[in-house]
Amino acid sequence: MKRKQPQQTAPSKAKGFDPLHGGYLRIDTDAWAGENDIRRVATDEGRNKFPPPDQIEPDQTHVKIQSHVEDVANSSREEVGNHLADLMTAIEGVYDEAGLERLEQQAEDVVNTAIREYDTTVAQDETALKPPLEDMRSQRHGVEAFRKANELGQRQADYAERRQEAMWVAAIAVVEIVLNAVLLGEVMPYGIGGALGVVCFITAINLSLGYVIAGPWWRQRNHVDAGPGLRATIGCIAIGAGILAFNVCVGQFRDAMETFGEQLRSGAATHEAAMRDIWRQAIEAPWSFDSFQAMLVVVVGVGCFVLAAIKGYRTDDEYPGYGKITRALKRVEEGYRAAREEATAAFEDQHRSSLAKLDDLLYDATAKREQYDSLCQEGRKVAAQFVPAMQRHAQALRELTQIYRDTNRMHRGDLQAPRYFEEPRTLDGRFFEPVTFEPPARPDVNRLATKIGEEKQRLHGHYETLLKQFYPIG
Repeated sequence: MKRKQPQQTAPSKAKGFDPLHGGYLRIDTDAWAGENDIRRVATDEGRNKFPPPDQIEPDQTHVKIQSHVEDVANSSREEVGNHLADLMTAIEGVYDEAGLERLEQQAEDVVNTAIREYDTTVAQDETALKPPLEDMRSQRHGVEAFRKANELGQRQADYAERRQEAMWVAAIAVVEIVLNAVLLGEVMPYGIGGALGVVCFITAINLSLGYVIAGPWWRQRNHVDAGPGLRATIGCIAIGAGILAFNVCVGQFRDAMETFGEQLRSGAATHEAAMRDIWRQAIEAPWSFDSFQAMLVVVVGVGCFVLAAIKGYRTDDEYPGYGKITRALKRVEEGYRAAREEATAAFEDQHRSSLAKLDDLLYDATAKREQYDSLCQEGRKVAAQFVPAMQRHAQALRELTQIYRDTNRMHRGDLQAPRYFEEPRTLDGRFFEPVTFEPPARPDVNRLATKIGEEKQRLHGHYETLLKQFYPIG
């Protein structure tokens, strides 16, 4: 609020109340006396023997000084009154008891509104979370039934090394390709590209049959029923025999390529003749090899097949199918967990926003109470300083009057000064009547804080209940 500034009789005359500096301004007697030529006037009048000794009423200079000080005193009282009125107006903007009761009702309304919004939110989230929750529970029931039917108890599926075993198979593939390239490359008549193609084909047959088929089939032997285990054993033996036969043919192929290589490269023999010779050798003397390298080809192929089968066996839980259904359950659980976390995070943000509204109410009331304390402190200080300020004005009146009188006497010579020169000059008693500052009672914000605390507990209790009921972990 813009406050009225005190009037001044001259630009440099300071009087009234200065709210910016928190106190009253003083009258600079020397400065005012200089600006108004008090000493010069007193000198001239003293030399002219004025005022005469028989004069009873104060002269014009006395009246001028008195008028100036009274003007300052009146301005001070007016400014102090305006300032205290401004403070009272500001204090009226602070919450009184009725205002605090309205805030308490507002806090209760905030919580009631938030509770209705919570109920709407959880109803929407329940619709969104119900399908993945039911799917997860169904998958869990299926896993429990699987454990019970296959006598697994509470044992968890073990497939922690699934990715590591696949990396091992890749390493085995590299090793077999390198070894076969060394053992077969020197006799292959098809060039580097053809030789690499044959080597990769042999490696793919050995490892794919071992890792993808033989290993998982061998796991079927752990089935509680004897039938699947027997079929798996027969199948694995058949695959093993086929791999052995395949690698024997590769060894025979290696010997044949070494024998017929030059003829094939020169065109003296055909591929059909070479293949007939390989087939005849495999039928008539399968275990008879012409070179040690051919035997190594068989050992490398069968060995890599066995290693791949072992890795294929270890890529999943030992009980067939257990790892598969538990992985399916894990995917469903992760999907539900992600959906639940997203929904609960939004619900939690909504809850925090509601609590923040309650905190804002209390913060505003607390800030206004602090404003009330500050305003009251300033008002009491201003009121307490009023009488001392008037006394300083009276002292200024005496000092200015004394400057005039002493100078006048100094230049009067032997002529006696008027009798009223001996009379003290002072302000009328009305100037010393104290100002009053009586603010209303201090607002009891503690009661509002208690009410808001109770409302926050009520809101948080409803939030926790909904969180447990509509956002289950599992």
